[in-house]
Amino acid sequence: FLEHAVFRLADSDDGVRWHAVRLLAVIGSEKDCSPIISLLSDEETVVRYGAAKAPAKIGGKREIAAMNVWLKVGNHRDDKDYLRHVEKCRDEIKTRLDRPNRPRE
Repeated sequence: FLEHAVFRLADSDDGVRWHAVRLLAVIGSEKDCSPIISLLSDEETVVRYGAAKAPAKIGGKREIAAMNVWLKVGNHRDDKDYLRHVEKCRDEIKTRLDRPNRPRE
């Protein structure tokens, strides 16, 4: 399912992209995060929010760096609620990585 889910992140249907992000948040790993991060700028709100939340569950240090870059130059600069959401999700990665034995949620 992983490979199919990753390829569905580029689907023209926003519902398919959203479901792919959600599935990857459950069964994916850090190596699956790169294409998810690109969806932080998706035109559909639900996909964007999911793309920020998924790395909070499976992302690592590289996703923290990618989210920091996106927060500086992302294309949704006027959406303060969304920016706070991305910051919160980025901080969740940091918190998860700082825990001993880092269990996946």
